[in-house]
Amino acid sequence: MAGYAGVRRAVLRRFPYAVFYELGESLEVLRVIHTARHPEAWRR
Repeated sequence: MAGYAGVRRAVLRRFPYAVFYELGESLEVLRVIHTARHPEAWRR
């Protein structure tokens, strides 16, 4: 998801998750992933 125009990432401090989202007229969550997973699993 990184590298896509308009897509942002927030990494949670307390939990090992990253949230990918877009901001427009509203907030749209695109994906929530566990950061310990292999990066190839994120693309599926």
